[in-house]
Amino acid sequence: MVDEVEESAEKKKKKESKKNEIEDEEEEESAGEEEYDIKSMIVDFRFIAIGEKMKNFREGKKVKYIFNDYTLSKLITGMEANTSIFNQTSVMRIIDYQWTETRIAMEIKFYAFLCLYYFPFLVVMKLNGESPTLEGVIMSVSLITNLFFFYIECVQMMQSGIVEYFKEGFWNFVSFTQFLGFLTLFIIRFYEGFLPVEGVAVLNLRVYLSTCGFMQILFFIRIYEDYGFLV
Repeated sequence: MVDEVEESAEKKKKKESKKNEIEDEEEEESAGEEEYDIKSMIVDFRFIAIGEKMKNFREGKKVKYIFNDYTLSKLITGMEANTSIFNQTSVMRIIDYQWTETRIAMEIKFYAFLCLYYFPFLVVMKLNGESPTLEGVIMSVSLITNLFFFYIECVQMMQSGIVEYFKEGFWNFVSFTQFLGFLTLFIIRFYEGFLPVEGVAVLNLRVYLSTCGFMQILFFIRIYEDYGFLV
């Protein structure tokens, strides 16, 4: 009886030991994957660049072809019709690397948008001209912030072209019209001396801009995996 118990205990120990070995091997494999850096992976894009230049030449486009991060991201999005290509390890690592680099910039833009534009703008709506000096300062800071974001939109527009810029999606339209709307509101309020609001035009602009601001927040929260599925 004692021998059977000892034998059973020994088998149990062997099973646990084997299980631990398998877990250790899996951890080592996953650690090796995490340490794998896209920068150490050789990806030759010369043939793609040459092909794009030849395509532009055949189509008669006299455009200087520059291969950069924007060109690469545009190339990847153009592969949407062939979804199987995204299962390739090299493509997945390129996308992950680009996203890691881009996410930092997106988070900075998001916090700048909230702290230097949207929340101050809501404060202005609450004040409603009760403190002209404070409203003037807040509106000026918000205008500078909007100029920064509008500059980014202009760069994107120059990269893709005006027609393609507006074809790319609803978010571009929101970003572009938000700047025009806020600039119009700032000019009106400046000439009114930031006094209490009475005009219907100002109220309508504020409602539109607050809606645009909320839509921009929805755009930015897509960078977070926990909330991206909501948009």
